[in-house]
Amino acid sequence: MLRRVTTTVDSLARIIQTLSGGSMSGHLIARRENHMNLEEGEIIFAQGKIIAARAASRLGADALNWMR
Repeated sequence: MLRRVTTTVDSLARIIQTLSGGSMSGHLIARRENHMNLEEGEIIFAQGKIIAARAASRLGADALNWMR
């Protein structure tokens, strides 16, 4: 069953740590406003491990570093 949760946080790193530590699987979409621009990225987890990440034209580790 799909569950959608929307929350506002001040630390994406904290959310990633929580999802990884809880061995969770799912699709995280992160959004932030930056000087009137909306930036968006996504991270896919499988049993607590990041298996894919995308942000703008970046992929993988480059996308994760850009989102942090």
